[in-house]
Amino acid sequence: MINVLKALILYRERNNKSEDNLANYLRIQKKAYKRYESWDRESSIEKLYKLAKLYNSTIDDFIYVDEKLTVKSEEVCHQMI
Repeated sequence: MINVLKALILYRERNNKSEDNLANYLRIQKKAYKRYESWDRESSIEKLYKLAKLYNSTIDDFIYVDEKLTVKSEEVCHQMI
């Protein structure tokens, strides 16, 4: 199912990134990035390509994210070590 919003949040959390980190990486304001995750604003295809590169994934991974995927607290804690 197409769900870019869920994918943006999932990938950010799984990679232990903050909205500030991603806004800086994309060279946009934090409030602009927050709008991507709240679906108030649609991300451009260029921004999705850039995020896919950061996460070592493809744009298809953002579009067809499995809705059953979740972030496990132990995964986030393990990445912080």
